[in-house]
Amino acid sequence: MAKTRYTAVGLRKAVERYFAGISRTAPVTEPVPTGELDRKGRPLFEERIVHNDAGETIQRTEFLVPPTVGGLCQALGISRQTWATYADAKKHPEFAETVRAARDRLVAYLVEQTLLRDGRDTKGPMFVLAQAYADYGFGALRHEIELGPRASEAMSMRDKQRALQEIAESLRADGGWWGDGDEDAGADG
Repeated sequence: MAKTRYTAVGLRKAVERYFAGISRTAPVTEPVPTGELDRKGRPLFEERIVHNDAGETIQRTEFLVPPTVGGLCQALGISRQTWATYADAKKHPEFAETVRAARDRLVAYLVEQTLLRDGRDTKGPMFVLAQAYADYGFGALRHEIELGPRASEAMSMRDKQRALQEIAESLRADGGWWGDGDEDAGADG
């Protein structure tokens, strides 16, 4: 086994330091009407902390700087190639859990960005998910179908619909849009 810059514990701590250095944990708040009006007659609101059904404060990790593999490597003082070597569980089984946890955090951030961006373009996070994290099931987000140059003119609308239904059924049979056999995963998870 090749010598590495980090021990398993050292890498875990360094990765945790990276994420802690670019984020903060804050309570989730929501606007609640105060019962008062402003001078134009509009209701006034105040932010209150949100609690879950168990009565606990809901916390949210906010990234002040977007987490990236490049940023992580820079913070660790290693190259992407070294990170890729660390990610090889056969070469470095001692790093497998730390690498998987870091990847899970990066994916969670990107998924959150695609779900919570108010009116902002989500193509960037979706592209990164599809390209860099295809093994998480974010692979082919778009399927193109070539029917031939004259097929669109020659096929009736009913035939086109039938062909699309067959393609959709084929995709579901092959594991769904998300590659896990759960055809509803795209909507909920």
